[in-house]
Amino acid sequence: MQDQDRTNALAEEILADAQQQADGKRQRAHRSAQRILRSETARAQQLEKDALADAEQQLEHQVRTLMADLPHQNQMRSVQVKDQIISDLFQQVLHTLRTREGIDLLPILVRLSSDAIALLDGNHFVLELDPQDVDTLGDRLGDQTVADVRTRYDRDVIVDIVASNALPDGGVIVRPAAENAVSQMIDNSFATRLRRAEPQLRGQIADRLFGDAAP
Repeated sequence: MQDQDRTNALAEEILADAQQQADGKRQRAHRSAQRILRSETARAQQLEKDALADAEQQLEHQVRTLMADLPHQNQMRSVQVKDQIISDLFQQVLHTLRTREGIDLLPILVRLSSDAIALLDGNHFVLELDPQDVDTLGDRLGDQTVADVRTRYDRDVIVDIVASNALPDGGVIVRPAAENAVSQMIDNSFATRLRRAEPQLRGQIADRLFGDAAP
């Protein structure tokens, strides 16, 4: 009986020791798991912190870039507005020329015709005009152009007035009467003259309107 008791006591002692060892291993495993968890949490928090810091840095850089570019953007918008205003003025001028409203057209066409003839050889020329200008001005343009060329350039010339649908905006196209001299044509239509003069006029208009150079 005593041997059985000793055996049972030894078994209980062994079981108790095993249980104690098992509990110790569980506690160590738990502590290890806690350390790993804290480490991973800290690592995750650091990664999140780094990501936020990087995002804030990028945002700050974008804000600085936008702020630095703001004067340039304002300047560009100012230039665009000025450019549009001047372009609108040119369109208004062309509209006025096209409608012939409030314009003493005859002296303008005489000067344009004479200036073109001065650049051409020969003494016989064709003046092409919009049909409505031919109807309105008729022979008066021819007579006054001949007189103006004689006075200003000391040349005697003959001019023929011809209607053309190529000048809807008005003005005059001048060419020698000889058929083989068509290539010497000078386009003094209002639209063409305005386009030629625009680069120089834009600077003058900008200076007068805005007090600065052309946009």
